Amino acid sequence: MKSDSSKVLNMKALFQTLLSRRSFVASGAALATLFLASCEDATESEPESTPVPSSTPESPEATQVPPTPTPEPTATAEPEPTATPSPTPEPPPPLSFWVDPALAEVPTGLIGGVEQTLQNLASERNLNVSRVDQPGEAVVRIYPPETTDEQATRIHGEPLIPVVRVDNLVDQISIDDLAALFTGGIENWQMLGGQDWIVHPVVGESAIRPRFLRESPGHSEAELTSVANEHPGMLALIPRSAAHFHVQVLVVEDIDPLREELTRQNWHWWEWVDAVIDDLDEQISADIANVLSELGNQSIAPRRSMITVTGDVMLGRTPHRIMAQQGDWTAPFHLVVDELQKGDLTIGNLECVITDSFTQPEDPTTFSLMTYTNAVQGLEYARFHALSSANNHSMDFGLTGMRDTIAALESAGIQHFGTGENLAEARQPCLLEHDGITFGFLGYDAISMQYAGATPESGGVAPLVQDYFVEDIQRLREQADVVIPYFHWGVEYTLTPTENDRRMAHAAVDAGADLVLGSHPHWVQGMEIYQDTAIFYSLSNFVFDQEWSFETKQGLVVHLIFDGARFVGYRVVPVLIEDFYRPRIVEDEIKSTILGRFWESTSIIANTPVT
Repeated sequence: MKSDSSKVLNMKALFQTLLSRRSFVASGAALATLFLASCEDATESEPESTPVPSSTPESPEATQVPPTPTPEPTATAEPEPTATPSPTPEPPPPLSFWVDPALAEVPTGLIGGVEQTLQNLASERNLNVSRVDQPGEAVVRIYPPETTDEQATRIHGEPLIPVVRVDNLVDQISIDDLAALFTGGIENWQMLGGQDWIVHPVVGESAIRPRFLRESPGHSEAELTSVANEHPGMLALIPRSAAHFHVQVLVVEDIDPLREELTRQNWHWWEWVDAVIDDLDEQISADIANVLSELGNQSIAPRRSMITVTGDVMLGRTPHRIMAQQGDWTAPFHLVVDELQKGDLTIGNLECVITDSFTQPEDPTTFSLMTYTNAVQGLEYARFHALSSANNHSMDFGLTGMRDTIAALESAGIQHFGTGENLAEARQPCLLEHDGITFGFLGYDAISMQYAGATPESGGVAPLVQDYFVEDIQRLREQADVVIPYFHWGVEYTLTPTENDRRMAHAAVDAGADLVLGSHPHWVQGMEIYQDTAIFYSLSNFVFDQEWSFETKQGLVVHLIFDGARFVGYRVVPVLIEDFYRPRIVEDEIKSTILGRFWESTSIIANTPVT
């Protein structure tokens, strides 16, 4: 066995080892030091072979050795702990981007969308965003379409749509012909059935230019009307949001880009930019590419509202006899129903009475125009939503005929405006809602108001009196987002409106009308732009039996296109009435003839000031 002294020495060595460890706490070190000192004293005073006496129970007399007192430990000040310095955090990497100078001046929302997307990503990743002036300093570089050979992320913005002068006779085109017009393959509109006008390609200044238009002159969208006056063959590519009714938007491959929903699957022409992304960090660079791609994938142009308007719908006399003979009360609308149903809301002027209280007049030339209530089937078939009854034939069969007409329309769910049991009722608007927008219509008659006009005590038509319609338009402004009065006015069989009618139209616009419609002359008349508001003076006949002249067989369907409550464009669709009762959509030479008369009248109006 080891001796006690060797045990002491071993303990001494153990404590010396413990003292050398940095992890041993200070208080333990002080205690160990005192213990070692005690051990050294004991070792030096102990003889090598002297046994230590012990007391046992058998020898109670043995002298007891008192224990050696342990000295009190000297208090040692605890050392101040040494603070470990925290590592300085690395600053977040900068997310710098550069925009090609060719894009810097384009007032497009796409560049702003890119910048906002990068800002959002930087906020999530604790990055600093900065726009730099040199491409070599940038992590993300934005280029115009097809200007870089580097691998790029394509970011789409708005659809680009082709527009021409409003009176260009070419209103529909194939995508191949459109490309040829822009690139010089077709140099004259006459090659496509239009006027003898040299093609003049331009681009809207708010559009990001595709490569094939890089050298074409740029103009603000507000300038396009004056450009078209100087160059009648103008063809411009502009963002859809910049379109307005002072230019005509071409239909391409049966797609109306002004009105229909556009996606990258159904529409070829889009603005875009290319983003080249450096390897800032593998994950961050991937995130940048993902968010920018997602921004481009969100590109979609929503469908817009369209109101379809016709001229005079007269279902009495010859149309009535043909419907009755055929046993088909929808017969007048068979060839135009598809065109009418393109509209979200369809409006017309009902120029006859609908009643079963009277017998159809036997005189084929009678001016008392009526049909039976069965004829409502045709109005339902054509999907009319509302009809004006403010005209000179609504009272042909007195109050009974007027009441029967209103009842027949209401039973079919078709609204009406322009007549009533008294003046206040006749002046009431018709309100129609579509896609969150309320459209308000008012009807007034100038032709029969002297003998059939409603009064405060008697029923009839709403008289075309300026004080009345100004007050009504102003009141309707508080109820409707869009206000449209439909006037029955003018001189029959004339190409242009009277000066007084133009004053009335101007007064309606000044009162707050968003658009003005007109009928009665039985001829197509042109339009006027007054205070940036469109006025259509006469849509002429739609269903009628005035077969005795080419002009009275002509009519227009007008499609009015709205972006929310903003009127952005229109389409004029010529019709020709055949067989004394049936309108059809026309093309080719007849279409050009009717449109030619419309634009001839428009030109005369524009060049004839109102005194």
